[in-house]
Amino acid sequence: MGEDKDIVTMENEFGQMVDLYVIGYINYEGVDYAILSEEEDGGQDRYVMQIVPIPNDDENEEFVPVENDLAGEILKVFDAVAEMKEE
Repeated sequence: MGEDKDIVTMENEFGQMVDLYVIGYINYEGVDYAILSEEEDGGQDRYVMQIVPIPNDDENEEFVPVENDLAGEILKVFDAVAEMKEE
């Protein structure tokens, strides 16, 4: 049985609220990131968000989009790590 995925609700570029699954987390060059997708299994469309702590709030954090080039690098590493875990 698969593990339950965290779901975050975010506003898209059209001002609509969408639910995104957190399909994984990765620390890349000392910074924490979340990998998000509209599909529970990750699908083709994935988004990389930097996890930024909110000052004076130990329970919540902010997800900040990263530039496309950096997102591509992070996804390559994320996929390689996931592939190694499957072996």
